[in-house]
Amino acid sequence: MREDEFRGRLRIALGEPPQLGSPVLLYPRAARPGFLVHGMALIATTLAILLIVVLVGSRLTLQPRGKVLPASTPSSVTQPAPDSLPCHLAVNLIQEAVNAGQESVTSSSMGFVNIPSGTFQVDPGARVTDLPSGTTSGPNVYSAPLQRWLPATSRALSPDQRSYAYVRLLPAGATLSDATGGELHVVDAATRTDRMLWSKSGDIELVDWSSAGILAASVPLQGGVRLLWRINPATGTTTQAPASDDPMFDTPHPYSGVNNYIYLGTDASGRSVFRLGSRDVGTKYYVVVVDAAHQATTIYSGTAGDPTGLDPSGIFSDAHGLWFGNIDGLAVWLWTPAAGLKRFTVSGGPHAPVGYQFVSSTFLPSGACVPGQFQGVAASPVPPATSPAPPTPLPAVDWSPLLARPLQLPNVAPGAACPVSPQVSLKIRTPPGTKGGIGHGYGQGPVYVSGQITWYSGQQGLMVVTDPAYSGPVLVRIKRLDGTGAAALGGSPGSPVDSLPGGAIGIRQTATPPYWGQWFGSLNPSVPGCYGIQFDGTTVSDYAVIKVQRGMPASG
Repeated sequence: MREDEFRGRLRIALGEPPQLGSPVLLYPRAARPGFLVHGMALIATTLAILLIVVLVGSRLTLQPRGKVLPASTPSSVTQPAPDSLPCHLAVNLIQEAVNAGQESVTSSSMGFVNIPSGTFQVDPGARVTDLPSGTTSGPNVYSAPLQRWLPATSRALSPDQRSYAYVRLLPAGATLSDATGGELHVVDAATRTDRMLWSKSGDIELVDWSSAGILAASVPLQGGVRLLWRINPATGTTTQAPASDDPMFDTPHPYSGVNNYIYLGTDASGRSVFRLGSRDVGTKYYVVVVDAAHQATTIYSGTAGDPTGLDPSGIFSDAHGLWFGNIDGLAVWLWTPAAGLKRFTVSGGPHAPVGYQFVSSTFLPSGACVPGQFQGVAASPVPPATSPAPPTPLPAVDWSPLLARPLQLPNVAPGAACPVSPQVSLKIRTPPGTKGGIGHGYGQGPVYVSGQITWYSGQQGLMVVTDPAYSGPVLVRIKRLDGTGAAALGGSPGSPVDSLPGGAIGIRQTATPPYWGQWFGSLNPSVPGCYGIQFDGTTVSDYAVIKVQRGMPASG
């Protein structure tokens, strides 16, 4: 499962946000899939997850209610070329603020960055709830032909930007804990016509929509083989597609010192865009675009933290070229083969909210850069931090007896098949006000690893879920079974852990009967391979085995 799928499942587990005016605030969440707690590492990890934050509103008109100033003198004969300047780039402003040990607050605002000035303003009429949408989605996308926002990601947008696709779980109202299948729908946004195109007794993932049709993947709800399907958006005719059609796994040619990659998206020509290498300061990394012949063109190469400061957070392709956001929220970038990479410093973002220890924001390109300058309204920050009653501190745990227990993981020879733990169905009961927990896990119980179906050699979300039959502390240790390599385990502000010797972590509180425990953290394997995760508690000791593939989940 990619990171956006994990976030979608997490959103279902925690409930839908209320429908408010722009900007919309999500219900605070107890945790995120991964959280680094210092400086830019914090911002990078947080915003990699926030690329898929889902927010809703309602749109009253087919045009932004802000004012668009023409790019040139109005004429009844000529219109500005699509690649003319000045223009206004459609973006989603994603904000997050959090205090360690407390729930985070996030918000999203749809608006435009004026190019070349870099000024950002919110679109006050940006609404999407008048259109059908699926169970999970990503940041909304702007359709320049329709002059309106759509409740879809750029990957779900038709090539002519007049239609979009979404996935709905079956039966109606189902969550991923009790779904029996899914439906793929196509919506003509101009006429608001919603058409069910394809259904499957499994989990459907929308991969891409290109001139070749809609590419979707299916996975059995209880785990199994992931299959790709090419679907004709007009007729619904479906044929199985080869795994090589998936742009997220169109791995570029090896670059020196690179062990993982992030898929950033696909450009208008169908070329996949990747960021190669980690975000650790001083690490060599590359941003590349890969064509159908698997030839990679380097857009940028440098070291993480260098003065250039390119750290892409998403892409959109239009007549101007390839647009990038930046994880730190300070800039957007434009790349063309002829002119190379150009930076536009962004201003007009919200001021830092009051009372938070960690704050981050970014501008995600979410549509074309439309000729003319946009005049909207100023961005608002998330509300100031409140001062809730401090939670009852958890008692300290003496981890030494559990650390003294030997690892009882299977031995796997290099190159041998990985004895992956079978996926088990979990009927998780969660506290009132939520919609149920994630529906699967790996292990023998009562403690299970969850959060992904497919694991990668890079930062990703990890969940530890615990049956209410056990509510004590849990020691978590991980080891590669078929060779050398490490895997870092980490917590998050809403799910703190005790960091222990040997890279182990200790979860002080698990289940609170009659409800299941759901701990949210992160996993970062250094290399692909077969890994064992052992859980030890006062009355339990079991493990799960996962197979880690090369690469990283898609970043949105």
